[in-house]
Amino acid sequence: MNRYISLITLIFLILCCSDEMPVHKWRVLPVDIRYDLYDVWGSSTDNIWAIGEWGAIYRFNINNEGQITVTETTSPTNLSLRGISFFKPNRGLSVGDKGTILEYKGVSWQQLPSPTAENLHSVDFYKDDFALAVGENRTILEYDGENWNIIQLDNTDIPIVNLNSISVFTSDFAIAVGNQGIILEFNGIEWKNVETGITNDIDFLDVKVTDEKTAYVCGRDGTLIVRNGDEWSQIESNTTADINALSFYSSQEGWAVCEDGSIIEINGLSTRLLLPITQVTLNGVFSNSKFDAWAVGNMGTVERYY
Repeated sequence: MNRYISLITLIFLILCCSDEMPVHKWRVLPVDIRYDLYDVWGSSTDNIWAIGEWGAIYRFNINNEGQITVTETTSPTNLSLRGISFFKPNRGLSVGDKGTILEYKGVSWQQLPSPTAENLHSVDFYKDDFALAVGENRTILEYDGENWNIIQLDNTDIPIVNLNSISVFTSDFAIAVGNQGIILEFNGIEWKNVETGITNDIDFLDVKVTDEKTAYVCGRDGTLIVRNGDEWSQIESNTTADINALSFYSSQEGWAVCEDGSIIEINGLSTRLLLPITQVTLNGVFSNSKFDAWAVGNMGTVERYY
């Protein structure tokens, strides 16, 4: 009898307290954005930036009550922006079509001279005097804090293909990925072509280096692979949709977003596929906390995990 009463009491307490327990899940934010969004980055958990077509730049600020303010920032270009990265809250870079490079220094975005007219797809801002950007036709640019310079790869065995993503762990270790299964590794001196032995020339769309031994790469048809030291292995993603972007809040924990609007939770070599809460293609994702993440996509879609 006492055991029966205790069970009833436990159920009652769970039901009474359940409304007060926080439930973390992905939600579509009711924002009024009229452009496709291609990438998102947080310079801090309450200072999020998103960029997209026609030079669109949006800033999301979260106050102490959790209310979000969306500001469309003045952009110095009407060309589509494809990648964004911040080194610290008041230092950011964005790149896009026809070699567009923008810099943010805490007040406004300014256009920088670019050494290329190739479309740029991705940028990673590591420190004040070091950033890398990649783009079409094997384009790699390096930033020294003042100028952008083209990395010459003519005398290498690296094929001329589009590079879609760059991830910098240190100034001596970075990885770039692109079409036809290309993976390039930078050791601080030179770029080398990496053979994984596990892909069939599939287009890679994003890469994130999470520590000195680990990197995750995603691509078309649900491709997801991981680097452990010098070895690469394939991870079951549970989807055949293109996986467009990755973000990690620890060396092995993070998120991936897909063309069909689905989201993948990654934990080491395991994944969990979440059904889409919208049927819109998601293009970018950012997370630096287990309990907070952002995703952006076509038609001004913004989703947040909280």
